[in-house]
Amino acid sequence: MELKESSFLQIQTKMKVIEYSADSFQEKEIFDWTQTINPEKKYWTQIHGLAEEQKLLSLCKNFGIHPLAIEDIFHTVQRPKIDDFGDSLFVVLQMFHVENEIKSQQISLFVKNNVLISFEEKDCTVLLPIEQKIKDNRNNIRKRGEDYLLYSLLDVIIDSYFEIEEYIYKEIGQLENTINNNPKKLHLSQLLKWRKDILRIRKSISPVNDILHTIMRNEVQFFEKENKVYLRDLTDHLLRVLDNLDTHKESVNSLIELYHAQANNKMNEVMKTLTIMSSIFIPLSFIAGVYGMNFDNMPELHSKLGYFYTLGGMGLVALVLLVYFKFKKYF
Repeated sequence: MELKESSFLQIQTKMKVIEYSADSFQEKEIFDWTQTINPEKKYWTQIHGLAEEQKLLSLCKNFGIHPLAIEDIFHTVQRPKIDDFGDSLFVVLQMFHVENEIKSQQISLFVKNNVLISFEEKDCTVLLPIEQKIKDNRNNIRKRGEDYLLYSLLDVIIDSYFEIEEYIYKEIGQLENTINNNPKKLHLSQLLKWRKDILRIRKSISPVNDILHTIMRNEVQFFEKENKVYLRDLTDHLLRVLDNLDTHKESVNSLIELYHAQANNKMNEVMKTLTIMSSIFIPLSFIAGVYGMNFDNMPELHSKLGYFYTLGGMGLVALVLLVYFKFKKYF
């Protein structure tokens, strides 16, 4: 199963805004950016699809998103990173989901004052739990600041990595059973793809650990001290995912070795069969070669039963060799 690179730049842009406070919640499909932002409320703007570049550039300009951050939003093959621009914070992550195969997409998170904007290449279900918690007024997200909302988004994204890791585990387990029963060339190509995918996923996930440590080392002033405690739990979850991916990579390597070992065993069985057949036919060929020489003084050639004696002798030699090989348990 091959990991697909993200390619959603042509998906129509959709915007949805969640406006909330401790005692209110409102969801809008289209947000009028010319209206005044209420400092008493918080805003989570979800942008799905990056096709309408001019509209997005206008939005970025209105919110004072740094030009470097804007470039990273549209360049959707970024390594996970965090940029602190003083009055705003910008985070880039990779998300994964399964649609018959593993697909990836970039998500960019911009936070400034009481506004958080998430830029997704396409709409997916990873962030839906947080949206529902805000709507149901659970987990105190409404009562906390935008830094806690950012933590909550990081939490569900990292937790989604467990689903991908579990999917990989199940697929490799099924492939292992198939290889044990009947290894084929197709299985080797599948194993090589899985190893490549695991390495690529790990490469996309591991920098998130640096992001979390950057925040916890107080290099980012945006996070309240009381909320930084929650990041330790994210670090533990991320390390578990990375350890599991390393385990799956070793499992794939072991399966590749198993495939080669079974292929070699099959080849050895074929060679053993050919060797036994050759050992039987070599003396028979020798006998046939002797009587195939054109000498006059060969009494057996003038015997009426010479032909049958020769065939009987050759059969006896073959039988003796077969009994010998069977006794030695060569087959």
